[in-house]
Amino acid sequence: MCIICTRCVRACDEIRHTGAITLAGRGFSTRIAFGAGGAVHESNCDFCGACIDVCPTATLLEKPNKWIAKTETWVSTACNSCSVGCTLSMGVRNGKVVMVKPERLNPFSADQICVRGRFHYDAVRARDRLSRHLVRGGEALAPASFDAAIEAAAAKLAEAVRTHGPGSVGFLVGPWATNEEAYLAQQLARGVIGTENLDSTAGPIAQAVEAAFEAAFGAAVLPADLTALSDARTVVVIADDLESSHNVAALRVKDAVVRNDARLVVISARYGEVCDFIAPPPAGSIMPSPQRVRSPEPTGVWLRPAPGGETAAVQALARLLAARLDAKPEGIDSLLAAPARVPGVAEADLERAAGILEAAGDGRLAIVYAPSPASPALAAEGAKAAANLAIVSRGDRAAESLYFLTPEVNVNGIRDMGVRPGPGGMDLDGMLAGGLRALVAVGDNPMMHARDRGRVETALKALDCLIVIDSLMTETAALAHVVFADLPSYGKEGTYTNADRRIVRLDRAEAPVGDQRDCLETLTALAEALGRALAKERGSAAADAASIMAEVASTVPGYEGARYDRLQSGRTRVLPATPSGCRLQAVKVALPSLEGKLLLTTYRSLYTSLEGASIRSEEADKLHREEFLEINPADAAALGIGQNRPVVVSNGAQELLLSAALTDAVAAGSVYIPLYYDGGAVNRLLPADGGPVGVTVRPA
Repeated sequence: MCIICTRCVRACDEIRHTGAITLAGRGFSTRIAFGAGGAVHESNCDFCGACIDVCPTATLLEKPNKWIAKTETWVSTACNSCSVGCTLSMGVRNGKVVMVKPERLNPFSADQICVRGRFHYDAVRARDRLSRHLVRGGEALAPASFDAAIEAAAAKLAEAVRTHGPGSVGFLVGPWATNEEAYLAQQLARGVIGTENLDSTAGPIAQAVEAAFEAAFGAAVLPADLTALSDARTVVVIADDLESSHNVAALRVKDAVVRNDARLVVISARYGEVCDFIAPPPAGSIMPSPQRVRSPEPTGVWLRPAPGGETAAVQALARLLAARLDAKPEGIDSLLAAPARVPGVAEADLERAAGILEAAGDGRLAIVYAPSPASPALAAEGAKAAANLAIVSRGDRAAESLYFLTPEVNVNGIRDMGVRPGPGGMDLDGMLAGGLRALVAVGDNPMMHARDRGRVETALKALDCLIVIDSLMTETAALAHVVFADLPSYGKEGTYTNADRRIVRLDRAEAPVGDQRDCLETLTALAEALGRALAKERGSAAADAASIMAEVASTVPGYEGARYDRLQSGRTRVLPATPSGCRLQAVKVALPSLEGKLLLTTYRSLYTSLEGASIRSEEADKLHREEFLEINPADAAALGIGQNRPVVVSNGAQELLLSAALTDAVAAGSVYIPLYYDGGAVNRLLPADGGPVGVTVRPA
């Protein structure tokens, strides 16, 4: 029973800076209300659940578990929904997770999580997960015992190695795999098979950005500590929509503005909720939601370039700032040659942004870079521009103020473990170009996450052997010759290395279903069977996470303190390398040539479950907020498109049919499709080369 204590109102306003909960009525009729007094899902609530955590009477409670959420035990683990790596406390009953709360182990996330961490644990039910291993017989996949599946997989891989050589085998390790799984996978690839063909569907973006940072700083590893973000006095956000992709990082940006009076510069053609924390908004802009900051003095500036012009805006800002500061770091000539004007950005706004950065002389500067995973080419140029801006702003200490938020939770970890092409090895695009005879996918799903789905499907169907280790029957698994039923993420032990290189621990919260096996057990058994088939002697390998991490600690640079008996989840950081210099780089800033088409943009959205989307579950987007093509009203009017009306979007070769949502959040000249909508359907339209793509949109 609600006692009108208003703790939920204060939490929503003071902790989350959302203001979705308020008091309605007067006197004895006073009550708690959402938004304008309607249903909670009709308000601006983002379902973070902070109100649940502070409610003293349990009047506010998670709806899915209102009657069953009496827990037997609590398990500390980590969220895998983005690279912030929030630590979670999971309430377990009968071997199932029934409730999730924030765990304060990670000092950055502390007592906050987002809708994905709190509610997505049940987007896929146990009955929808793989519970038996499968081996293909003819056209169908049939259940098999674990030992039979291991022998079948080993025989197929051994045949590929003997017939076509080790270089005919490749490995894809998903960025949701634990460090321990990634380490065993690369040992299997290199130590048993002898192949250097290792990558991930997140590999192209990571490689592109790492190369840019290495050229700028002499090392791809940035030492910036995310816990300093909320204390920054000046924040630059370079992201399509940080609120949706890395929700708690966006929250800490809001903390800096609201609690620390920080000045905020947002560089994005697409509106995101952090833009609400700038006053006043850009001239001529229509804000989709009310401003959250009211100040007689300007609190920042939103640089909203023409679609595809974000990199040009960052580079122009760095150029102007260098002129103001009379900075002359190495490579200054390439920066001064950059265009001074950016289509869509008012010169006054650019001057104001430069003034804000010029005044940030105390070092409390944070530049947050979270690129779209859709285009490695654009991400690389954006990383160069972001590094240039950091170098001009902070000189030799630039890397301490630059934060790269990787698209998925363990991109840093799997690459540290060796999941990257070795000498002469193929990357993701090389593997999909037809250079393989066999592929092992460890928790990865290229049918959903790799660009140009038609190319991916053709490449996978052409393989003599496709081995998949996954907890779900994904579209990739459906094409496999052998499928191993893996444990779900919350049923595993292991570690992730998050965006600012903190190691977070996973402990088992969910019990196995059917014949599910830990991926570590599967990789170990497969290595032993394949070693016998190829007549390669192998020493006894550890299959438990603690022993594997002990080996990692003794072999992988930077992980010396990562042994489980020393590791502090969310606090231990691993820095394999340190910056050794600063150099400005030339950046390609030309806007995409669209020839009258609309620029297709995509990004990680807030409400759609990754696991649910990968099997096209109806529960993937429970609120049905992200099932639309978003288009600017001006473009919609010109094309004769109405609100919620079906449209066809085409790149000239492929088409998608979906409903249109008219919103000023999308800049004129572009359209937006959520990255995980309909199992990553947008990848049908994205080109294999990773470049920008123009599309046409017409009423269906």
